[in-house]
Amino acid sequence: MTRTLEEKIEERKKQASDRNIIGKISAVAEKFGAPVKLENDDAREEGYRYERGSLKVTKLEVTAFGTHGFLGRNFVSTSVKYGGEERFYAEDKEIKMYIPGNWEKELNKLYKGFSAQTENTAEDYSLREQREKAAKFGL
Repeated sequence: MTRTLEEKIEERKKQASDRNIIGKISAVAEKFGAPVKLENDDAREEGYRYERGSLKVTKLEVTAFGTHGFLGRNFVSTSVKYGGEERFYAEDKEIKMYIPGNWEKELNKLYKGFSAQTENTAEDYSLREQREKAAKFGL
């Protein structure tokens, strides 16, 4: 049975969701990225942008103003450009574009490094907290 274009697109969106692309972009951009703050007559954008080599990861909170007949709205934009080409784009949790490729390997590498660092920090804090409690009771 041949799948329709819509079915293929939904399958691709599910693949991106299962791979937690939005979560990884958000974590990498916030942890490693530089703050971004832009404002013009139509919108205000605040967030983080991380660039290294061909990879550009962005997370922005966008507040669109109701100007020039444009309906104002708020949303979070997450995106990836790789080699100058847009490869992923989502507004809030709705995936608008997803082209799998080598950029995911780079994103995953950054995310895994960040995740491992976070886990180690949490473990260190927990151990320190345990030692402090034990010291309070002479243990």
